[in-house]
Amino acid sequence: MTRMSDTNSTQQAAAEDDLSKPAGWDNLADDLIGFNYKGLRSLKVLVLKPRAYFHAARSADWLGKYMPSLKLVLALAAMTTFLRFLWAGTDSAMTAGISTMLTEMEAFTGIPGTPQMADDIITKWLLMMPFAYVFFHGLASLCVFIWEKRTPAPVRMRLYFACLVPSGIAGLIMVPLLAALPDKAYLTFSNLSLLLLFAIYAVTCWRGIGVQASRIGRTLRALLFGTIAIFVDTLMSTITMGIAYIWQIQSLAPAA
Repeated sequence: MTRMSDTNSTQQAAAEDDLSKPAGWDNLADDLIGFNYKGLRSLKVLVLKPRAYFHAARSADWLGKYMPSLKLVLALAAMTTFLRFLWAGTDSAMTAGISTMLTEMEAFTGIPGTPQMADDIITKWLLMMPFAYVFFHGLASLCVFIWEKRTPAPVRMRLYFACLVPSGIAGLIMVPLLAALPDKAYLTFSNLSLLLLFAIYAVTCWRGIGVQASRIGRTLRALLFGTIAIFVDTLMSTITMGIAYIWQIQSLAPAA
């Protein structure tokens, strides 16, 4: 009896320490940013067949097929931040636009709007953005009731963040465009990008909502979602940029 117990323990230990399948590049990618082949498949499904992903969101383990929507959003945010040197570097249109705004405010603040000042503010803004994005949209997800009846709060959050993923993909695609954007076109591009994001939010929501809703009902819900998501984006960006500005001003203040 003792020998059998020892044998079972040995076999269990061997199974736990099985190194017959060494870690590969896919595993390394998952270590770095939580992204792997399952993540790529999730992105593909969200773009081509979002209803399948929305259906899986109601399963505890996403049917074992997909990466969680919140994890996808964070991975895309990490990629966008990593590419900051392309779209928000010292010589970028965004930095020039913020520098211009700071210059216009100089008469009231007495603080010169230099490109370095703008770059420092953007750095602080980017430090807060991933956390602010999840916090603000997380609160909004709990207040949005456009899904099927009796959808629990955790699932509502999953579905809400699923609708945000395609906009993150669009943001990555637009990075090269931002890099080549003339300084004077920054404001125009910002306004157009809001319209584009609204369209992506609404279309993703419309395609993901179950077919039991009428076409008019789905359209109204999708438009409502797009409006809420854009409002949250704008509010979050304004608040975090304001905090970054105050943070930067405080860092310039002489020590007492």
